[in-house]
Amino acid sequence: MAEAWAKKLRLTDWCFKSGGWFDANRSPLTIQAMDELNIDLSTEPAEWVDAVLLDQADYIVSIYDFHNESKIPIPNELKSKVIEWDIKNPNCLADTSDEKWPLYQEICDEIAFKVKHLEPSLKVIM
Repeated sequence: MAEAWAKKLRLTDWCFKSGGWFDANRSPLTIQAMDELNIDLSTEPAEWVDAVLLDQADYIVSIYDFHNESKIPIPNELKSKVIEWDIKNPNCLADTSDEKWPLYQEICDEIAFKVKHLEPSLKVIM
């Protein structure tokens, strides 16, 4: 989602790459939530996190549900690059697709907001 939002928002000074750490499969509800906003993920390949890419990255945004998931195991030598985003995981909070759907819509909006405001937030950190 973050990579797709960066493209949609035309963040030209940034190169976003999205990938799964534990699972590279994309949920059909993720595709549907983004499609609702005219962002087509159905033809985009889901990718795994690539160690070479992580090493080359200026920043690594680790997205996970702080309350329901384990912290993503980033190698120690890369921890200084990590920014963590606490994003709810609908699969941990709801059982049915109908219950998960509004949560997917919420996280889609939340990720869009965070991507859009990433650069200004980094200026505060630096």
